[in-house]
Amino acid sequence: MTHQEILDLIEKLDQPFPPEDYKERPLPGGDRWFYVPWQKYRERLDAVCFTAGLLLKFFLSRRSLCGNLHD
Repeated sequence: MTHQEILDLIEKLDQPFPPEDYKERPLPGGDRWFYVPWQKYRERLDAVCFTAGLLLKFFLSRRSLCGNLHD
């Protein structure tokens, strides 16, 4: 996976959620709280990365600043 491919993934993950994905929760005192349920975040990860482990596998296979992670 190239640096540009990683940047493209991050850009896709960082896109705003559509308005229909937001839920409203009333708060005491009449205020309202709008949020995106965690399931929508998971759907985004699955759609962009196919599995949550894709990026983890990539980063674990690279050298860290302290040397090779597999040493």
